[in-house]
Amino acid sequence: MRYLPPPAWPPSRLWPPPADDWMPPDGWEPRRGLPIAPDGDGYIVPPRTPEKASPELTSEEQEEIHLHRVTRMLGMWAREVQRAAHSYYQAALKAAWTDRAIEYMEDWSPDESDLAVALEETWIRGYHLIMGASQMAQWLSVYRRLTHNSAEGGADPEEHDRLLTTLRHTIEHLSDARLSEFAARRDPANTKWKSPNIDKLPGGGLFLGFAPGNHEYVFGLVEVKVLFEQAAKYSHIDTPTELLDYEPSDIDYERMAYGYDDEL
Repeated sequence: MRYLPPPAWPPSRLWPPPADDWMPPDGWEPRRGLPIAPDGDGYIVPPRTPEKASPELTSEEQEEIHLHRVTRMLGMWAREVQRAAHSYYQAALKAAWTDRAIEYMEDWSPDESDLAVALEETWIRGYHLIMGASQMAQWLSVYRRLTHNSAEGGADPEEHDRLLTTLRHTIEHLSDARLSEFAARRDPANTKWKSPNIDKLPGGGLFLGFAPGNHEYVFGLVEVKVLFEQAAKYSHIDTPTELLDYEPSDIDYERMAYGYDDEL
């Protein structure tokens, strides 16, 4: 089903996190067919002969198509960041609850094997969130350059972007680091990088475990709320104007504990 982001952060505990419960019908198999256009608005039909090929586009038309595709990429990654932020938040809360619930030692209590799975899901979803946020930042930079829009203000956005980039490089090249029981640091024997990004993280390393507050800060460093709210600004940037006011009729804001009146 299509994911609907919560109207505010953090999400209510009743707000459904991203999920994919679709299953292919019995007997259905993917068929061979024509390539589909990026927006899903048609098929790409190759010309039968060179004489019937599409006329060459003008530079203005090419620029228009380029901007359209860049805008689509920005909106696509912004929506992915919203999904990934909620998914990470859900996993991190579950990890924190699992750790606490083990101590109750009841029949229903999870055990250490459940905690290991919860921590694994938190790590992987955190990785996906940082990578998605990095993609959104890259496409936002291209979009601003094409539309001549300057960066928005805020609480030191340059510092946030710098930390996001450093963290993304670190986890992407974590195999180059030296891992201890609790943290990853620069490997003195690895001369591949003269100035590895892991040195630039607070404390000169990356904590590999899970700490209190990690549901608010992915890897304990980048605030999830900031990523979600930044993504919300661009999640509909590629949506046609006539569709911006559309809202599914089956959202029960009151049930999801946001205090909205459905009759308004």
